[in-house]
Amino acid sequence: MLPKHLAICFDTSNLDGAFSIIKQMMSEQPKLGLPVLTFGFDADIPSDKVSELLKFYISKRFLEENKIKISFLGKWYGFEGNIVENIKQLIDLTKDYDTQFLNFVINYDGQQEIVDACKIVCRQVKADKLDIENVTKDSIKENTYSSYFIPPDLIIKLGKVPKLKGFLLWDCTHSRMHFTEKDVAEFNPEELKKILDRY
Repeated sequence: MLPKHLAICFDTSNLDGAFSIIKQMMSEQPKLGLPVLTFGFDADIPSDKVSELLKFYISKRFLEENKIKISFLGKWYGFEGNIVENIKQLIDLTKDYDTQFLNFVINYDGQQEIVDACKIVCRQVKADKLDIENVTKDSIKENTYSSYFIPPDLIIKLGKVPKLKGFLLWDCTHSRMHFTEKDVAEFNPEELKKILDRY
């Protein structure tokens, strides 16, 4: 049985390799039957690399043909104007698609995500829109960056360092973890198949 939500966290030491895997997995998502696929990085990536990812690795035609809804989780609106505009265009282009979902975790800090969610909940309590006794795990989740996604069933961390560094911190509580401890260049479809077969 395949995971409903697969998340992959890349080591930023080989971004070109990571982008190549992302492009390959995007093309395989419809065939693999993974409803939700999330890509992230264990550290912030430079704005020029974000532009490269958007321009060369995310095909609008492919998203349209396969009805894939794309989302960006994190404080992506802090990038330069042209990057923010490109992200907004991709979100708008795919907003009505619901066959599959593709998420990119960019400019993200797991602890900050929880802090931001708590701030929103505090404002709701202060405005008498939420009783403090009704603050629950669900009300926190509803205000995270990933509020409308189920938590990942499986998280794969690529790279020599077996640390997630806060990747999807709120959502990873019950996720299965797989640390490859391999360089991005060593990861291929066969390796992914082995991991999924063990899931």
